[in-house]
Amino acid sequence: MDARARVVSVASALEAEDRATARALLSGLERLPAPRAADRLDRLFAAGLRARLDGTDGGAGNPYLSDPVDGASMLAAFEVLRAATPFVQFGYAAANAAIAALPATSVHVVDIGIGRGSQWPALFEHLARRDSPPRLRLTGVDLPAPGADPDRVLREVGEQLTASAARHALPFSYRGLTVPMEQLHAEHLDLRGGETLVVNLALALHHSPTDTTHGTSVRDQLLTRLRGWAPALVTLTEPDAEHDALPLTARVREALTHYGAVFDALEVLVPEGHPSRQVLEEQFFGREIVNVVGFDGTQRVERHHRHAAWGRRFLQAGFAPVDLGPHQAAVAAQAGVRGPATVTADQGMLVLAWQATPLLGVSAWTTTGEQGALPQQRGGRSGSPS
Repeated sequence: MDARARVVSVASALEAEDRATARALLSGLERLPAPRAADRLDRLFAAGLRARLDGTDGGAGNPYLSDPVDGASMLAAFEVLRAATPFVQFGYAAANAAIAALPATSVHVVDIGIGRGSQWPALFEHLARRDSPPRLRLTGVDLPAPGADPDRVLREVGEQLTASAARHALPFSYRGLTVPMEQLHAEHLDLRGGETLVVNLALALHHSPTDTTHGTSVRDQLLTRLRGWAPALVTLTEPDAEHDALPLTARVREALTHYGAVFDALEVLVPEGHPSRQVLEEQFFGREIVNVVGFDGTQRVERHHRHAAWGRRFLQAGFAPVDLGPHQAAVAAQAGVRGPATVTADQGMLVLAWQATPLLGVSAWTTTGEQGALPQQRGGRSGSPS
């Protein structure tokens, strides 16, 4: 039995509550050598299944409960991921294309899960090329930083983005909010008349609880609340996989396909000896894998959906779709998509795939105006944001 089949067999034994068989299979799996990325992927699945079997490491892979390796290593690895693969740039380019197409003179972007804010300098550059750049106000929302200064990271992000906007002479203001998205309400946001409201959700919404963990879906409640703010545009970037309500064995098969494609892309695009390769495998994606296969209930925060399922949720919440299809070619070019990677349009959403396996989906939604494609930017020296 090869390692991949053994992973599935462990999951099947655990699902059947045959712990003795699961333990024996898992022990053999953990002793296998792991010289290749695919072998190391199997080891990460083994770690998740071991945590499930033994009931240990309850916070593993959970960004709300555990800290990864030092911040400098994580930032360096993220920059490698952004520069060497199309994953990060695809989400940025697709969301920014939708935002840049808004014919607005004053825009308020609420970025839920802003991280280090690396999405926005490219948008600044594009908007600054207009004859009359819009006034841009950005509210960055994220969890508190660890330690005695919970606002430290958001403050640093604000300083960096303010400097970037100034280099482009873009009218810009920033505010950081350390609020969990489930607790974010309109009164936090200083919403103003005359501004075009945009909400950006990049790899954040799948962390919100669903009805699989609560009697009512916090995720759907959040979407209903968000719709009440009447945003002109909501941009959603999410992994394109189903890891929420599937039973364990089916979930493991789905995750093996999804993360198998991710690790194959890393194998092709990031050299084996690169100092960030281990961080990318073990921290960026390994923590997700362990959380997806190792935990359920409130301990599991990695609850991904396919892009069509997200579409149904947004439609049920009263949003209308915005067609991103016209931006397909420009987004693919900006994200450096080539070779085994492709960008396709599906039901107005853009999907990034590797070797035909969907990995990321971006969609856009509105509560104002008519359903359909956003107008292309008018006037000035406009072009596709880079």
